[in-house]
Amino acid sequence: MTPENPSGVCEHRVVLASGEVRWQQWSDTARFDAGGRAIEFQSVGRDITARKLAEQNLRESERRMRHLVESAGVVPYTWDIEGKRYSYIGPQVERLFGHSPEQWIDTAKWLQILHPDDRARVECRLREFLRQPFDGSMEYRMLRPDDSVVWVRDIIQIETDENGRRVGYGTVVDVTDSKQREGQLLQAQKMEAVGQLTSGIAHDFNNLLMIVTVNLDMLLPRLDPEDTLARDLVEGALAAGVDGGELTRQLLTFARKQPMQAMPIDLNALVTRSVGLLRRMLGKIVDIEMELAEDLWPIESDPAQLEAALTNLAINARDAMPMGGRLAIATANLHFEARGATADAELKPGDYAVLTVADSGSGIPPDIIGRVFEPFFTTKAIGKGSGLGLSMIYGFAKQSDGHVEIESEVDRGTTVRLYLPRTTRAPEPAPVVARRSEPAAAAGELILVVEDNDTVRKSVVRQLQKLGYRTLEAGDGQEALAVLERDPRIDLLFSDVVMPGGMSGRQLAAAVRRRRPDIKILLTSGFPDKAGDARAGERKEPMLGKPYRQRDLALKLREILQTETV
Repeated sequence: MTPENPSGVCEHRVVLASGEVRWQQWSDTARFDAGGRAIEFQSVGRDITARKLAEQNLRESERRMRHLVESAGVVPYTWDIEGKRYSYIGPQVERLFGHSPEQWIDTAKWLQILHPDDRARVECRLREFLRQPFDGSMEYRMLRPDDSVVWVRDIIQIETDENGRRVGYGTVVDVTDSKQREGQLLQAQKMEAVGQLTSGIAHDFNNLLMIVTVNLDMLLPRLDPEDTLARDLVEGALAAGVDGGELTRQLLTFARKQPMQAMPIDLNALVTRSVGLLRRMLGKIVDIEMELAEDLWPIESDPAQLEAALTNLAINARDAMPMGGRLAIATANLHFEARGATADAELKPGDYAVLTVADSGSGIPPDIIGRVFEPFFTTKAIGKGSGLGLSMIYGFAKQSDGHVEIESEVDRGTTVRLYLPRTTRAPEPAPVVARRSEPAAAAGELILVVEDNDTVRKSVVRQLQKLGYRTLEAGDGQEALAVLERDPRIDLLFSDVVMPGGMSGRQLAAAVRRRRPDIKILLTSGFPDKAGDARAGERKEPMLGKPYRQRDLALKLREILQTETV
């Protein structure tokens, strides 16, 4: 201490005899004579332990709050209402959003880094706020320096500080993940709704195709063999009916209503077998490369639908490379864990075999890539595609308890990955296609036809009578049971699966089995697994999918009627 500075304060800790540590503060004052010599000292000591602990707790609380705010993806800021500008922005803004606090505080710069599609909306809201500040929140997108997009929720509350000035205290929260999950949920709901719609359309369309196909099948042998034009017209119409049936099957696959003939499959063997056909189909302008993983896990799926999916992907790739290019087909094993779920949130944890098909074609613009799995959506020219190929693959993947994802870049190509669950069952050998035999003649058996659509029922009855069968009719399950009680001569029940009146074809079949176990049963439907009401343990009945040709019906009936009843 000196005459110029006669006072001083110091703080220190002391250890009491008990071992307790206390904080003390000493305030010292000195008095000097005319010559500048210290002639008196006064020292006052105080115990400031409580204050020191309060300060320490405050610092710890601030540290925890700062850690919480920074780890939660939240940026605090302060808005100077009178100055109409930011007066403070948290330093974590640079780590979270890639822009320095100085860039954010500069309102003009902040407006520039807004997503172009949101800029007009945010500017309008900002003008309203500047005219009359108010509490509120809004969501908008920002562009990071690497051009990636981040969604934020901007929340502000107006308060009055200790000086009586109105201040806006706000936070900016990164909500990108929740927006992505929300988008995935909305997309899943939309696809489910579209699936329900398409399955209903397919069911009704199949009934119409049934009427057309049955009548044309019956008309064809009645034509004059010399009238080649008439025969060509009918055969062309029949071929169109068969093609229409294929379209409905694709729709039902998308809607996950098409029954799967699942079996253990060696995916590498299936790909190798398919590529031989694809090379001839795609031509020499497309170079096919294969990279098949060793020790690939077996999968359990429908081989026909899987081959159709691979073929559809190859055709899409060819159409995207009109001048030729490269098609890469690869397989790999993947163990997927829940904690890795981000963009793949629809993929369940587990083991998968992954089929990847990548091309070097024109790619898909980012504004439409989210719609490519929708039925009838296509970027191809009119008449060049139905828009059902990728829809069928989407439905097949979901029905297989798997997942499909697509990545694309304009002028750089498209990559599709199909994830199929691993199975512990050993793969079965490829099925041998048997030569189709001619159906044996009917022996006058009596068939009960159950169909709620009057026109379809009458067409089927005429078809059966032409094949040599006797027929009875019923419009629903209850009527069919009443007919069954009255007539003991019935040899076979031929019933639609989807019917009104509270009893489906499967339920009718179960009731018939209990009453008349000797009767043979054949079910038919445009979407056969709709009646998933069969209880565990009930017998799985033979099925004939609509629409069907007369020859297919004849073969199926003889196969069932000539089989011994179990």
